[in-house]
Amino acid sequence: SQTPFFVVNTHLTGNPRAVVGRVVQVATILHRVRMSMAGNGQFDAPVVFCGDFNATSDEPLHELLLTGKLSRKHAAWADA
Repeated sequence: SQTPFFVVNTHLTGNPRAVVGRVVQVATILHRVRMSMAGNGQFDAPVVFCGDFNATSDEPLHELLLTGKLSRKHAAWADA
């Protein structure tokens, strides 16, 4: 059987102080992917999300990509 999937490739802003900007960029991309999936009736299709995220594993972007959520208590928000 053939299982449809989505591939997303991006290059996020590289400014080290743009933590919030990168989160907004990814949230926007994820929203558009979900809309595209819904438009194609592929609500549970796998998504391969790749690219240059210009982020480290301690940024909230990492949490968003892994869990689909953001913690309001993340240390990075204090610097935003």
